[in-house]
Amino acid sequence: MRRRVLVSSVIGTAVEWYDFFLYATASALVFGKLFFPTFDPLTGTIAAFGTFAIGYLARPVGAVVFGHFRDRIGRKATLVATRMIMGVATFIIGILPTYETIGVWAPVLLVAMRFCQGLGVGGEWGGAVLLFVAIFGFAFFPLIETGDLVHFFIAYVLGMALSQASVYAVQSTWFAELFGTRVRYTGASLPYQLAGNITSGPAPLISTWLFASYHSTWPIAVYVAVTALVSFACAWFLSESYRRDLSADPTHL
Repeated sequence: MRRRVLVSSVIGTAVEWYDFFLYATASALVFGKLFFPTFDPLTGTIAAFGTFAIGYLARPVGAVVFGHFRDRIGRKATLVATRMIMGVATFIIGILPTYETIGVWAPVLLVAMRFCQGLGVGGEWGGAVLLFVAIFGFAFFPLIETGDLVHFFIAYVLGMALSQASVYAVQSTWFAELFGTRVRYTGASLPYQLAGNITSGPAPLISTWLFASYHSTWPIAVYVAVTALVSFACAWFLSESYRRDLSADPTHL
């Protein structure tokens, strides 16, 4: 039973986050041309990244709404509902008519579907590595700028596997252990989603502006390093939970 739950959780979460981050790639490459063609290329890209940020604005809403239902009526049905919302929204984005076909309604519908994606992800998500993230930003961009496929692959594998994935693997469990069972889904998810509004949502907009202003990736690397160091400081002051008997204190905060 535990093995089936584990496999189902891994597959479902992987697919859902793939949908969410696929949007980021499309925002950088094609959405500016398809949904904001009246703008110049730079402004169109910034507008596309603005729709990307909408997903992060929706994630705290999803955390509150679906966290409430999970804490009150159960996890399984709520989890299925959030993944269904994500899948349907992604499918509709894939078949949306462009600006040339339906005019201003194209970006309006794109924003609406992106908001639904944020609801789904917000409802589903219930140390030293951070220093690695801060340092690795200065190696990531030079590797990408070489234009070599091998360097590009190394940058993304190291960046995703040894930084983001390593942080996320510990973070999800740690955050859940900070709250009692009666509010665990809401307590663990809501702060995470709110933080996304401050950091992850505006990140593409800020990075695009930095590159357009300085014509270099170094300011972006500094920006990534600063945010990682802030995260490290916050993690340092959070309480440790691995020695705590959670079953004996079900309502601790």
